[in-house]
Amino acid sequence: MSEDDLKIYFEKFRDLILKTNAGAAIDKIYYCPHHPDANDERYRALCECRKPRPGMLLTAAREYEIDLKASYMIGDRMSDITAGSLAGCRTIHFLSGMHAQKAIISDFKPDKEIRPDYTINGLCELRSIIE
Repeated sequence: MSEDDLKIYFEKFRDLILKTNAGAAIDKIYYCPHHPDANDERYRALCECRKPRPGMLLTAAREYEIDLKASYMIGDRMSDITAGSLAGCRTIHFLSGMHAQKAIISDFKPDKEIRPDYTINGLCELRSIIE
């Protein structure tokens, strides 16, 4: 997917969320276009924003004065959980079936196995955790 197509997709996603969820707000959508093996040379890079590195979360925290220790990172992949943990968030592993991965040992903290703080099977379970 080209970066332009991704931006169009994000706009449609934003519109859908805002139409179907009264009171919802999306301040910004963060993404990382980089990959060490990208076909397009412009995007071939190791960077701090590509999960499992926490760069996008740290940037958002700076831009929006987010208290990461009081925040949750919810994801269906261990790269999401690792990024959240490294940023200082509490983490919730959403077992979507497709990405029901086990905890990993992070390259960034080789002495620490990173495990999610919570594991859920459905979004309805979030209320009992986040309330």
